[in-house]
Amino acid sequence: MERAEEFTVAVTGDSALDQTISDFLAPYPDQSAAHFLKDGLDAFAARLTAADRASRSIDAQYYLFHDDVTGGLYAESLLRAAKRGVKVRLLLDDMGAHRRDEFLLALDHHPNFDIRIFNPFANRNVRALEYLYRFGLVTRRMHNKSMVVDGVVAITGGRNIGDDYFDASPKSNFIDLDVIVFGPAADQVAGQFDDYWNSPLSYDIDNLAKQEPAPTEVLSSWQALHDEAVRQSDSVYLKRVEQTAFLEDLREGTLPISIGPAMVLVDQPQKVREPLYDDTTHLAPDLWPYFRQAVIELVILNPYFIPSDSGVQVLSDAVKRGCRVVVLTNSLAANDVVAVHGHYAKYRKPLIKAGVELYELRADREMPEFDEMDL
Repeated sequence: MERAEEFTVAVTGDSALDQTISDFLAPYPDQSAAHFLKDGLDAFAARLTAADRASRSIDAQYYLFHDDVTGGLYAESLLRAAKRGVKVRLLLDDMGAHRRDEFLLALDHHPNFDIRIFNPFANRNVRALEYLYRFGLVTRRMHNKSMVVDGVVAITGGRNIGDDYFDASPKSNFIDLDVIVFGPAADQVAGQFDDYWNSPLSYDIDNLAKQEPAPTEVLSSWQALHDEAVRQSDSVYLKRVEQTAFLEDLREGTLPISIGPAMVLVDQPQKVREPLYDDTTHLAPDLWPYFRQAVIELVILNPYFIPSDSGVQVLSDAVKRGCRVVVLTNSLAANDVVAVHGHYAKYRKPLIKAGVELYELRADREMPEFDEMDL
């Protein structure tokens, strides 16, 4: 039986969030507004605030959703929203979701909370054989990371859900970048979520799990989330979140906002099943024209930067026509995927020779802001 398509809840224009954004964008027709989230604490504060202010819908999409402090707090904020009548849709890649079926099913049991899994493994408990026989399919994952609230505000960027993305890990934390957008850019983020949500590669969690939880288990899971959130409310970490510059600026009405045209580019969900040589479903063909048209400055922040020979040529051509090209990527010490650095390293000399300003992020110090002194 075919599944009916579902879309972001229609914008009604009557909520406080609707009115605030409508009033702000009124002088800027067809323009988008953006605020960048460089700091992990700011990024987490933004997500919790967005969930608390939702009145109609929350659509969240992530590659990884960790079972840790921030993962629990974020999940609790989504469940709390569902309990007050907000329609919540959560789409997760199966790379990290397969071990959390019991927890995810408990969330999915709330009538306002729906969860789907993208590109699930055929055998979600023993995956080794699939790497042998279905390698090309199971290694091509959904890396999209977004949160759309009421269809009018979106947070997207490089952060998954987990302590090491939000400066909560006592061991090490990722340096990353998100952006809050509203206006046409938020509409585009919502549209790509719908594309993935309605893809044949997205499966309802209750169709994948082996066993349905008992009602008592569901209630117990919900209560455990609530109890942990209460316990964390006095934690040092949440006190740091409450004191972020983001929340202070939001309260004072001084949040720095950039206004201008914006476009959201994403891989199409069917990319997973297309041959490797077919890039028609990739975002790259849409991205290259902007690289080729750049005349003043081109800045690339990419943790896993493997430009390929053709990419080196595109960047070299940009330098030749007088465009400043700046690339920031991970050093070997900062990279959590050593193999990526091995593939990237051979392009360093050609890039530098071409005149590209190439920087590698150091791993030996904290960095509240991106600065050349930290490279």
